[in-house]
Amino acid sequence: MEQPSEAFHLFCQVMQDNFVPDLITLSNGILSCAHLNYLQQGKSIHGYIIRVGVQLDLVASTALVDLYSKSNKLIQARYLFEKMEEKDAISYDVMMAGYLYNYFASEAMDTFLEMVGEGIKPNLGSMLSVLSATSELKDIRKGKCIHGHVLRLGFDSNAEITNQIIYMYAKCGCIGNARQIFNKLRYRDLVSWTSMMMSYVCHGHADEAIVLFRLMQREQAEHDSVTFITLLQAICQLGSLSLAKEVHCHLYRANMNNDISITIL
Repeated sequence: MEQPSEAFHLFCQVMQDNFVPDLITLSNGILSCAHLNYLQQGKSIHGYIIRVGVQLDLVASTALVDLYSKSNKLIQARYLFEKMEEKDAISYDVMMAGYLYNYFASEAMDTFLEMVGEGIKPNLGSMLSVLSATSELKDIRKGKCIHGHVLRLGFDSNAEITNQIIYMYAKCGCIGNARQIFNKLRYRDLVSWTSMMMSYVCHGHADEAIVLFRLMQREQAEHDSVTFITLLQAICQLGSLSLAKEVHCHLYRANMNNDISITIL
């Protein structure tokens, strides 16, 4: 939902004008509350649905799961999820996202496995969520299985997915696997480069991060303040004054010398 505030305002207008909202209107009201974290207003709409006896459809039920998940009410969210007579990939995605939002990566993983067990084909959102869960769990065995799912479903050409796979392998301590994925990328975006550099820095391979930045320069890839922060962290690990001065010059040329986060470093 691109404009939740406007959608919620329109919903309130409908109710104030004493129009009887249909299920689509109610679903949009719940969705706008979920995006805005308006738990009380969303609960009021849910209460109205119960009082009037409106039969929830898939969209409305999923919207309620999203609302309660984003409001840190996972017990209610899971209860509504379990009550759904039918579920699709989006409803599973919302439940997984709710678990991840509340830092329950293991439950998000279990939900993904449940979805696959039910024969529901994962979509892009499903794979991004389960890769994020795997990264948090640092479970390389499951991570490799999920990577296999990605290949079988043909998502390996998606930049978001491949960047998340790089991050997952790095979080699991498998820097070599992360670099293999990075090397196979046909197109490396800013996230790809920075994620790989950060992986090297986090695992104490500052020299490799520097080498990667040199490669980034040769390929004339774009960079931002996060790239330079990561580079400066690598330089701090190496304790190289000459490299620090070189990066300082880059910052002036890139007009980033006034960036607060970089200045603090």
